[in-house]
Amino acid sequence: MKNMKRDLLLIVSLIFASLGMAAETNVISFAYTTSIAADASTPDTWTRKLNDGYWTNGVSDAVKYVDDVVVTADLGRRMQLSQVALYTYSETGAETLSTGSATLECSPDSMTWMNLGAMASSGDGAFVGSNFWANARYLRVNSTKASDADGQLIAEIVVSSSAANSRALLPLSYTASPPAHPTIHSDTYFTGLKNGLWSSARDESVQYGVSSTSDIDPEDPALCIASNVLITVALDGTNTLRSAHLYAYNLGGNTWGTERVVLSNSLDGVNWTCLGEQTLYASLVDNFNVNGESCRFDFILPNVQSRYLAFACNKKTGTTIIRQLLGEIQVQTSTFESQLGDSIYYTYEFNKDTSVSHDKEECPRLTDQAWTHVTGNAIRFYDDVEITADLGMPMYVVGTDLICWSNEFSAGGTYYGTGRIVVNGSLDKTNWTELAEITDHADTATPYEYAVTFTNLPYVRYLRFDTYRCDGSATGQDFTAQIMGELFIYPLLGTIIGEAPVEAANTISFADFESDPLLPSGIVRGGTTNGWTFSDTDTYHYSGFQRNNSAVSTNRPGNTDERYYAPQGVQTAVLMGNGTMETQISVPEDGDYKLQFLINAANFVTFERGGHDFRIMLDGVEVGVVQALQLIFVEKEVLLRNVTAGMHTLRFEGIRSINLNSGSLIDDLQLLRYELPADQVTTQGADFTLVADSAIPLTLSYEGSIQVGDLWVDGVHLPKGKYSADINTSVFDGPGYIGFNRGTIILIK
Repeated sequence: MKNMKRDLLLIVSLIFASLGMAAETNVISFAYTTSIAADASTPDTWTRKLNDGYWTNGVSDAVKYVDDVVVTADLGRRMQLSQVALYTYSETGAETLSTGSATLECSPDSMTWMNLGAMASSGDGAFVGSNFWANARYLRVNSTKASDADGQLIAEIVVSSSAANSRALLPLSYTASPPAHPTIHSDTYFTGLKNGLWSSARDESVQYGVSSTSDIDPEDPALCIASNVLITVALDGTNTLRSAHLYAYNLGGNTWGTERVVLSNSLDGVNWTCLGEQTLYASLVDNFNVNGESCRFDFILPNVQSRYLAFACNKKTGTTIIRQLLGEIQVQTSTFESQLGDSIYYTYEFNKDTSVSHDKEECPRLTDQAWTHVTGNAIRFYDDVEITADLGMPMYVVGTDLICWSNEFSAGGTYYGTGRIVVNGSLDKTNWTELAEITDHADTATPYEYAVTFTNLPYVRYLRFDTYRCDGSATGQDFTAQIMGELFIYPLLGTIIGEAPVEAANTISFADFESDPLLPSGIVRGGTTNGWTFSDTDTYHYSGFQRNNSAVSTNRPGNTDERYYAPQGVQTAVLMGNGTMETQISVPEDGDYKLQFLINAANFVTFERGGHDFRIMLDGVEVGVVQALQLIFVEKEVLLRNVTAGMHTLRFEGIRSINLNSGSLIDDLQLLRYELPADQVTTQGADFTLVADSAIPLTLSYEGSIQVGDLWVDGVHLPKGKYSADINTSVFDGPGYIGFNRGTIILIK
């Protein structure tokens, strides 16, 4: 073990620095058991069919159960849930198969269960549970057959975690049959479907087929009627997918349009499997402001391994429709991005009594991590209150999240609300330092999340939350109380196995974008400034740097909300649409690094919406894709593996994703180097946790076996046993073994 190579050490350091694992993938892989066995006609031999990512065909993808069935899922660790979906099929004939209802329960330990309520039926065999606040390791989906049915067909259970704020866009190449039109919206270099542009059929489409019947030439495939267009996509190696999207254009009832897309998958480019089909999924008129031209076909693909994809696009019917205009293809995989991880357990007290018995010593409401009702599992105070949390020992804290109810409780005009929270830290419970003041909740629906991420990493044992009831004087509403359901406190997990990454000082020019002299106001677009080269294409596609209260940091006219202000100083970089920004960085020595920075969603003047992707490139190679969703500065990081000493080109490339005016504010870049001694790896015991990437084989340069609790490879939960280079050549290298019984989790993706 002491000779284990840095590949393994770096992976270890990353998971302890983030410890998000499955929660960060949004769509969660899990192991499961069922209360009754599958019918012999639809065997579930490997106990994987209910989360294998396939549910497009009731015959081949579903499992038949002759009665009510309870599916118990083990998510691998506790995580905050956002949605659970159950997909079923109905059949009639010799027997009737149909699911009538479904309910959901969760548990932290598989012994104590809490009812999350009924899953809502969509009317097409899907049942969805959402809008609950539950942090659980285990789930029970209780699926009841319809009263007049002989059984039921269950195809898939999809579990999503609310901790996911990221997605990764996979690089791809593609071919098309028939070829694109040679002169109108042509695609000579096969880049039009992956350039991030899809808001305008006139300017950003690839045309298949001719524009008028007089131009039809049966002898030329590029000039035929585009009844079917097959786009074949090649990925860079085999990937575990999360979703795929195809953007197309429609124009009313004539001229051009795509009506249906069928998606197929292959590992070798020869043998293909259908992943499903979509009719027109959604018009993006609200997001794009382009008169409803853009539409999107979405395919959700949890646990699907793929090397090649084929999008078969069928044009709309009608004699006047002879062409299709396609805009973009996106293929996404799950990423392991640094997140807050698990909330710690702690004790707490108040400086005054709660109302009526809403909090009991035997069941603390703020730490049970399950809130499903306004008042039924919450704490109510009729006035301002101080909540003091004892963490048990001094530690670094990276963030907190207090979930409160802030809305009218009933039609009777009773309002509950928390208007402001001040967070204080202390080592001795006597001397306090203010850490943050939070006045904006993190979402637009109730309950509200009052969340904060500490960029300065306070070292404390006690946290005091001074919470203030809403003042309704401005609105005329009478707020009678505060209601609080959960309080999450997140520690810095990177300290578990040694020192956190150390900043490599003076490596990035103009890293805080504070120019000298400062901008008088507004935005500087394009050009070269302090070692950075910025692009400037047009109003929606450029980069540069901006001052507080510029058009892109207000999000609406007249707004001066400080949540868009630079975290330090008064200026940040701005990356709008498909803009690019590039600089040279100086790496002091060979090693593994991470690029850390702060981002905020930027929208030009009229839209207050997040949603902007940008790629990060090092020497022309993509090292990560980041999405700015929040309307507040949050910390992001990207791993840079095996970087050599010397000068390197760092480049940010915007990918406009949600609306025409979207972009990102970027600030406070840091380059940090991992320095972890090998002997610290051996001291972790049963809770040792690893994450690896099969694209970079895990080197087991030791004799013997690492004992782990569960093994997931490419999103699939494997049986107990030993795994090594002899068995998994693409994943492992070296003489050692990965074995497991109980305790540690190793996730390999």
